[in-house]
Amino acid sequence: MACLSFEQYQERRRKLYESGVIQEYKKQQFAEALELFDTMKAMTYEEKIEYTRTIVKDAVDTFKDNIAVACSFGKDSVLVLHFALQANPKIKVVFANTGVEYKET
Repeated sequence: MACLSFEQYQERRRKLYESGVIQEYKKQQFAEALELFDTMKAMTYEEKIEYTRTIVKDAVDTFKDNIAVACSFGKDSVLVLHFALQANPKIKVVFANTGVEYKET
């Protein structure tokens, strides 16, 4: 398959948008996201933790050493970091110092 130029991509996107295909796809994605949200909302705390562990472990297993975890060291990202380190103690950790974090971080 040949690569599209940016102009060709834009033209294809415009045609798909005008035909209604993109809007229908977005509706489908939104419906699936709502269904997943409802499913997860009904999960217990323990089930949510296990679900998150599974996602992180699957990513580590899939990408092996070609993976990193971004961490701001806030409460949520520290938990993801914890799960990632359990799956691979040698995983790379990325911290982007934007200058807005507390100096204690």
